[in-house]
Amino acid sequence: MVEIHYVNVGLFHVSTPGGPVLLKNDTSVTMKQMAVSSQEHRVIPRVIGPSSTPSSADHPTVPAYLALEAALDFALAYMDQFTIVTQKIT
Repeated sequence: MVEIHYVNVGLFHVSTPGGPVLLKNDTSVTMKQMAVSSQEHRVIPRVIGPSSTPSSADHPTVPAYLALEAALDFALAYMDQFTIVTQKIT
């Protein structure tokens, strides 16, 4: 049996590399913060999915997400700049 996790990846503004994501619709984020921010590829939070998929609510970095998946014995099956697919064969 194969179990598959599929998540999307997006480019987000962050205050510092590895820091929190600055969302454009967050009224507490200032123009100055956005102007001096950098960008990182982050996992987009999942609204639906298997309960075994690691939480992506905090926009983990791609390496952090892959580490979470590896801890659950999932291996990377496919990755591009927009998508990550991991699988576990049991």
